[in-house]
Amino acid sequence: MGNEVKGLEQNFTNKVIAKIVFLVGVAVLGLVASGKVSAAESSLSLTIDKSTTTVSISPTSSTGNFNKSGSTTVSASTDNATGYTLSIAAPNGAGVNYDKLINTSDSSAKLSSIPDSITEEQFKALNATAYNNMWGYLPSKYCTGNTSDTCSTNTSFLKAPTTTGDTLDITNSANSTANDYNLSIGARIDSSTKSGKYQNTFVVKLIGNAIPYSIVYDDNVVSNMPTDVSSTTPNSTVTIDSKVPVRAGYKFLGWCTVVPTSNNGTDTCTGGTQYQPSADLTIDQTGTGNNFHLYAMWRLNTIANAEYLQEVGACPASLATEQVYTLKDSRDNQTYKVAKLKDGKCWMVENLNLAGGTKLSSDTTDFESTYSLPTDQGWKSDGSLPDSSKSGFNKANYAYVYNSGNKENCGASDQNTPCYSYYSWDATTLGSGRTIATENEDAPYSICPKGWKLPTSRTTSATDWQTTSDFYQLAHQYGLDSTEATSESDDGFYTQAGPGTIPNFLLAGHYIYGSFDNGGSRGRYWSATSSSSTSVARYLYFNSSSVSSAGSDYRYDGFSVRCLLKSEQ
Repeated sequence: MGNEVKGLEQNFTNKVIAKIVFLVGVAVLGLVASGKVSAAESSLSLTIDKSTTTVSISPTSSTGNFNKSGSTTVSASTDNATGYTLSIAAPNGAGVNYDKLINTSDSSAKLSSIPDSITEEQFKALNATAYNNMWGYLPSKYCTGNTSDTCSTNTSFLKAPTTTGDTLDITNSANSTANDYNLSIGARIDSSTKSGKYQNTFVVKLIGNAIPYSIVYDDNVVSNMPTDVSSTTPNSTVTIDSKVPVRAGYKFLGWCTVVPTSNNGTDTCTGGTQYQPSADLTIDQTGTGNNFHLYAMWRLNTIANAEYLQEVGACPASLATEQVYTLKDSRDNQTYKVAKLKDGKCWMVENLNLAGGTKLSSDTTDFESTYSLPTDQGWKSDGSLPDSSKSGFNKANYAYVYNSGNKENCGASDQNTPCYSYYSWDATTLGSGRTIATENEDAPYSICPKGWKLPTSRTTSATDWQTTSDFYQLAHQYGLDSTEATSESDDGFYTQAGPGTIPNFLLAGHYIYGSFDNGGSRGRYWSATSSSSTSVARYLYFNSSSVSSAGSDYRYDGFSVRCLLKSEQ
């Protein structure tokens, strides 16, 4: 890729010989090869079929007459990754009279180049004395070059080529079979013309003209999209960008050359060709069909077919209730069991265990790229979670995380055995709930994986609290009978959703003032929801004989965290 395309040049000399009575025109094309061509698997070829052509000039009166030489064939070809531009130009040198034909024995005797846009019919006309002792050339783009050709369409003879040259043809297609072009010379000569031989030299050039191509990537609702490409760099193939687009809740399946069809959330490339990033597209050597339009293909991910928590986009009704799947958290590759529970939502059925000090980003965690993570109260300057510490969780500094490292004995009756990790509400909400002091208002962001969220928790005084409280809906499906209260004294939640069940909410205890308490006897899980003070937030509480979906406690306490999928459909 990216090789420079050079060209081929050949000189040819125009000559006109004039005698006293019978004027004879002669065109001589001397072949002098120069230059090289180099391109990706490409070659150019330029040949001229003969060095001399003649034309007889026989004026019948002093008004002069017109004659045209026979044609000289110029053959041009290329193959593989280039077309070409064929042109004719005058030499660019000091003292060059490129617009004259000069008598070789008397340099003062010259034939001038005709003006622009003079048609052959005008140039040939017997009364066109204004054009006497002038010459012009005619390429096959206007005329075949045969003496008998009337050149009935677009028939302008051209004046002598300038040093910048005239384009004879441009092709964007590779063609290993030579294209032939004919060049002929015309002159009006009267009896005033000095006898002798008239000539000048011009250069035919063949320059590689790479086949253009473009790639348009179609799907502007995602991130990490490749940049569209438009180029004429010589190539036999062009490589698709290596970038893999990212779309929340979907897995990228590849690129399709037609608009994909979708069935049950999975795109297929019906009627087209599918490609992966970094694959090669073949350049069409005929010069057509090289504008590639590629459409992104996606699979809507559920917990049943995703690999990572961050890839899941839906919790469809078709999923079996309480069927357990295992997914990874891309932030640390830790695995978690997940399931669709009786409330119809997909939940983690293990406590979050993200360690202190973990660096968070909006690509993998539940916050937008426009949000700046805190850099105070234990948060690191790069936005990482506070380091793991059980000596915190106090009023003076409330952004704390403690990672116990224990996943084996969680829910055991041992009152002194911590389980998984514990977080203050500030750490749980990434500081986004810090200033909220309104009852039933939710913090916008959380420590959960991207696409997942903290459960909401509503009190009975909230409008539509039964349907807007995730914790109430879950508890109501697993043992909470009341439709008028957020809590009751009953062992239903403990037996149906507690340790050892599929929901597997653990009696993990909590941390306060640096001390662990209630291990094996109580479970406390932070919600996203504030209470009516900047010091208190809502949480799920349960033990072996009661449950509350809207408890409240100090935000600096260290509670457990469960996450559920944002999208339910």
